[in-house]
Amino acid sequence: MVTSRPRIGLICVAAATVVALFAVAGTAAAATGNIEGKVVDAVSEAGIENVEVCAFDEVEVVEVCELTGLNGGYVLSGLPEGSYLVEFWAPLLGYEPRYYNESASFEGADLVSVIGSSTTTGINAKLSKPAPIVDFLPPSPPSVPPLPAPVAAPPALPAAAKPKPAPHCKKGFKPVKRHGHKVCARKHKKKHRS
Repeated sequence: MVTSRPRIGLICVAAATVVALFAVAGTAAAATGNIEGKVVDAVSEAGIENVEVCAFDEVEVVEVCELTGLNGGYVLSGLPEGSYLVEFWAPLLGYEPRYYNESASFEGADLVSVIGSSTTTGINAKLSKPAPIVDFLPPSPPSVPPLPAPVAAPPALPAAAKPKPAPHCKKGFKPVKRHGHKVCARKHKKKHRS
């Protein structure tokens, strides 16, 4: 009688080897890097909190976005190896949007490279608040003399009448409104059609 145990053992060893090879290949493919920097005010040089920083791939698809911290620092993590456009967006804070290396547009932005699992540092930005647009300001209103002080307060209005609460109905009755009054009416049993 021949047993098949040696063949099962070989099959298990072969399967374990294949799984281990795919695990190593998967680990190499999953290596991701980071982009790190700081966002500051162009005038005061103080870090700006809550600026949205996004990394876009070369076809302008967003990969990851993060908000800056209290000191203006940020880290965009989990980026596959490649080149990215980095945008700094804070119009709600009163700042003009910018792209890495002080560009006002995607077209003028410098690409930031991420290599393997490394961190690309120094991707900083200085944001400015736009100057007020003087040409579009409405004209100043003419000076108006102050109004005279009121002589007497107007009479108080009567308090609105409170609606009557729905009556508490006995079992088998329900509250209904009839001719503007709330009353209790008998509940009707529904007839079933056959």
